[in-house]
Amino acid sequence: SETMKLLAPLAGALDHAHRQGVIHRDVKPSNVLLTAAGEPVLCDFCIAQILQQSPSFTRTGAAVGTPEYMAPEQARGDAVDHRSDLFSLGSVLFAMCAGRTPFAAASTRAIISSVAEAVTDDVSELAPDTPGWLVELIERLHAENPAERYQSAGDVARVLREELLKMRGLTRTRGPVRSEPDSPPGHPSPARSHARPTFGGVLGWLR
Repeated sequence: SETMKLLAPLAGALDHAHRQGVIHRDVKPSNVLLTAAGEPVLCDFCIAQILQQSPSFTRTGAAVGTPEYMAPEQARGDAVDHRSDLFSLGSVLFAMCAGRTPFAAASTRAIISSVAEAVTDDVSELAPDTPGWLVELIERLHAENPAERYQSAGDVARVLREELLKMRGLTRTRGPVRSEPDSPPGHPSPARSHARPTFGGVLGWLR
């Protein structure tokens, strides 16, 4: 459950970035730190894409990011959007459960080939204790087609919060998980403006 406490805030931080119109493009364990209070913070926006500069997608033709945590469209050098970060988030969750990347290969070229085809290892085989709902969440984040993934990091955060409440034996009436208003990436929700996650810079227990 200690690991579970990190997941929803991490997804929430990514959601906040997307709502500000920022695609991170390099979501991986080494770009997450823990504060003294144990809260995860997302860092290293050096290769982030600002959507206001390119309203819909990033440019094509160049694979930018860390091979083991890229989305398939990144590995192919295709256009990416905020859902590419969600694939990478799925790879981070996989690594948190299994202790290793979902893409095992002998060379960088082989890794990129596996990522481009979305050929991931089975987290339930590597880490049999992973809850079924988390296996399903990771598998959905790892859909090759972005349209088949969760469509926002906020959706992922809500699922994680709800499951954490269940693990703690709490009901929604005692610990409500409010639905947040929908707003597209680049258009912050007024309801969230008073509580913005802090971005900072590795999960010390996983590199």
